[in-house]
Amino acid sequence: MALYRFIRNDALKTVQCQSAIILVLWAIISGVYSKNAGWAFVGGALVCLIANIFMYHCVFANQGASKAKRIVSDFYRGEVGKILLTAGLFAVAFRVGLLPHWVLAGYIMAQAAFWIFPIASAFAVKPTDNRWDAK
Repeated sequence: MALYRFIRNDALKTVQCQSAIILVLWAIISGVYSKNAGWAFVGGALVCLIANIFMYHCVFANQGASKAKRIVSDFYRGEVGKILLTAGLFAVAFRVGLLPHWVLAGYIMAQAAFWIFPIASAFAVKPTDNRWDAK
């Protein structure tokens, strides 16, 4: 049931945007540099992506004005979990021997996509947006 709520929200669009950017950059990095660099990049991007999915799941599990206190506590719980999950996944990524600079590059690019997508989608013209119609 909580997964359905997650899918209904715009958070899914952000995750899809992050995934698309990760895949495109993975292909470019694997082709230009090496497959090891590409997989390390994906590993770093997955650290960010998995932590963000966890955060979205916690934050959007409850909705409605009557659940405001629960939403705030879920936000803090999700943020603490995201930080711990990020630290743990970085430890795993570095422990398995991925190239550290590519892991960090992947994380930074996935985080940049996380910041850029909501800003870009706010300025996008939507089909129901009638501000461009001639009056």
